[in-house]
Amino acid sequence: MAYVMAFVFSGYSSSLNRVRKPFNPLLGETYTLEYKDKSKHFNFLAEQVSHHPPISAYHCENENYIATGDVQLKMSFRG
Repeated sequence: MAYVMAFVFSGYSSSLNRVRKPFNPLLGETYTLEYKDKSKHFNFLAEQVSHHPPISAYHCENENYIATGDVQLKMSFRG
């Protein structure tokens, strides 16, 4: 049982000094990143499309490429 609990809590070791909110976006919440430099330009936009099941859609563009897609997570617990 001690090994199981050590495994469960080991995931929290990397979030000890985290000061931002955890990543659990609500439906319709967006994340925007715009990076502009003298020679580089980068835009990234992500939106939470569905909360249950969690589906996020994204659009990323640069002067060299444009990428769009979605991320669908499938979680299961087999105890």
